[in-house]
This record gives sequence, C-alpha cells and structure tokens, in this order.
Amino acid sequence: LFTDVFVGQAITFKDNIPVDQAGIFLDKNTIGPGEEMTIPVHAHLPEGKESTVVKFELSYDSNRMEVTNCDGLYASLDEIFIEGNNDFSVIKNEKPCSSPGMIVFEFAALTDGDDDHVIKGLQKITDIAFEIRKDALLGPTTLTFSKLEVYDLDTNENIFGPNKIKHADIVINEVKPEVCTNAIDDNDNGLIDCEDLSCNYQFCA
Repeated sequence: LFTDVFVGQAITFKDNIPVDQAGIFLDKNTIGPGEEMTIPVHAHLPEGKESTVVKFELSYDSNRMEVTNCDGLYASLDEIFIEGNNDFSVIKNEKPCSSPGMIVFEFAALTDGDDDHVIKGLQKITDIAFEIRKDALLGPTTLTFSKLEVYDLDTNENIFGPNKIKHADIVINEVKPEVCTNAIDDNDNGLIDCEDLSCNYQFCA
C-alpha cells in the first residue's frame, strides 16, 4: 500500500491495480473535517495498448470538499508529453474546475513517434488534492466518474468501458486524537505514537 498521511489521519490506496481498469483505488477511506487528501487517478492499460488522449468527468460534493490544485491537475501527463518548456501540440481544458462539484479533465497530445511519450502500462493520470470543509456533514460521500476515457492510439477507441471504471467512497468522520504514550494506533492511520505526525515529537512510549 502507499499512503497519504495527514496530521492525525491517513488514507491509503491499493498498489495492485488490475490490468484493464481505471479510476480511484482506495484501501482505507476515512478522513476528518478540515483535513486534506490527495487522490490519484490511475489507468492500467492492457499490454500493447498506448494512448495520448485522456478525458474524464468526476463529480464530488462541493458542500463537503473542494479541489485545491486545479492549476496542477495535468502535471503527471505533462511529465510524459512536455520536454522541458517545449509543448508539442498538447491540448487541454485549461479550466477543469469551472463547475462546482465537477472536474472536467481533457488532455490530448499528438504523438512524436517516441515510445516514451505515450500513456502505457500502469499510468497515473492525475493527483487531485481535496480539502474537507470544517463544517462538512459527517458520513459517506462518493467521488463518481460520469466518464473516464483513454483512447487507443491505433484504433481511436476508448480502452475502458463503464464496467472497468473504479469510483471511490469516502467517509468523513471526526478524527480520534493520537495518544502519544500508549503504543496504540488510536486514530487508525497505521502510525503509532511518535510515528504519527500529530504527536509532533512529544514524549512517546
């Protein structure tokens, strides 16, 4: 597992993403009001499939959370398709967060024939940074893809049908404080006592 760690809280993600699936792959899914989380979107293309075009629409409850990195949503794909400051025919939706509660992500690049400049295998499409509102209603909420499309470079067909898309359920709960002297993981984030950043180097058991 790989983990996104916050003060007093953690969300973990699966590292064994199946081939021929795309979306958000959570393991632990609980976070507290006022906390931040970074949610990666992955696509695991079948062997022999390559792409330069990705589009998705992701809905979320804007009354409970907000996206804080709208300007950086294309960073993962920029690393593949943009060398230094040279942009070779890349087209993006420059305002992916213009509608409250919805991310409209659109990225397309013309291939230059270099195998390093394609989406293939297991690829992170983006990292989405959310901040949970301090007054967020407690309980479950869902990050839902109305579409997630990765187009085959050879056939121009979408590689991932609706049954291959993984949505994400998030639970917003009050965070238990970590007791730094009892050798117990009080807030269930996998970190005990001073391993937990909330202890801030206090005296620990």
